[in-house]
Amino acid sequence: MSNFVAKCLEVFSPRWPNRTKGEEPPLPAPLRLVLQVHPTAAMYVCTRQRIADELQAAGGSMELTELLGKTNIRSADHLYRLLRSCESEGIFSVKQDGETMVVHNTPESCMLIRDAPGSLAPMVLHAMYESALALNHLNEVVTSTDKSKSTAWDYFSPKTPYWAWLDEPAQKETRQNFNSLMVHVTEAQLPFICKGFAWGSLLEKIGDGEAVKVVDVGGGKGHLLRALLEVASFEPIVFDTPLMVDEAAAFWGGTDVELVKGDFFKPETIPLAHVYTLKHILHDWSDEKAIEILRAVGVQASKVANSRVMIIELVLDADRKLGSFEAWLDIQMLNLVGGKERSRKQWERDVISKAGMRIEGVHVTGGDEAIIECSIV
Repeated sequence: MSNFVAKCLEVFSPRWPNRTKGEEPPLPAPLRLVLQVHPTAAMYVCTRQRIADELQAAGGSMELTELLGKTNIRSADHLYRLLRSCESEGIFSVKQDGETMVVHNTPESCMLIRDAPGSLAPMVLHAMYESALALNHLNEVVTSTDKSKSTAWDYFSPKTPYWAWLDEPAQKETRQNFNSLMVHVTEAQLPFICKGFAWGSLLEKIGDGEAVKVVDVGGGKGHLLRALLEVASFEPIVFDTPLMVDEAAAFWGGTDVELVKGDFFKPETIPLAHVYTLKHILHDWSDEKAIEILRAVGVQASKVANSRVMIIELVLDADRKLGSFEAWLDIQMLNLVGGKERSRKQWERDVISKAGMRIEGVHVTGGDEAIIECSIV
């Protein structure tokens, strides 16, 4: 233990009076968070260099010098120091074998393999690249009186909003990684969203014997609708930007699905349907923009009897502190896109009622997200 860390623990040790003698107390949160910055950056570099993937392809381990040749890192010393930093958090293992240094994957580093089920690589790359580019400007966005800038990203890139930047040809790899992250997140949530709510009963009630159309607004390739078809019968419609709908066509193949290109701020481009789902759409936007999106959807939903708008989002519990993921995601919204995570009261008071809708129920799914069922007033 360094003298600096020991001194911090000495100063704060009264906070842990009941610890076992000789037991090292947990680091104070400010110090713990600061000391995690560099290992996190080292993990990002190793992820970009696909080190976990290379080790996996080699059976789980490889000599350091051989591994170096698989990367763009310029020296064995740099690679060793990056790995050693990661190892302090249990990510990778570096062992001396005679005159040779051997690098091994660990359960934690295996989470960084790009194509592994539930891979954390897309999240690491997203958080430590475009998110980190903006994050240094977080203080500016919360202290500035410039109302033309609502995100930290606006200070990093004043002329190009995040979504427009992500669509630039030069950011093709970044966009693909972002889409991969969204797919990984969706795949983890789908079992709860699909099985934690009685979709079949809702659609049967709304349809009243007729075929029901369901539009996934901003639905990407349509993973949500494809999963819902396993638990309910309906006519699926994927609605998104032209770029995403083109990708959705390949995803669905010959499956019977309607693909519609449009803009969810423009009601005339949104198809008519009985049910509209919006999963992780509104949290990307300010209250004002979220209201604008819901109003556009509501224009079309109001033309169909008994229609429903199903908002699938985090619903924060105002009576407890945020969990780690909730806290990260809320600041991420402020950092990049100007959105926010909301409690039920905030959803109802600040967004849904102002968009001309009424909450019919907030359905807990057993996962992180809830399903906010809304009707048109």
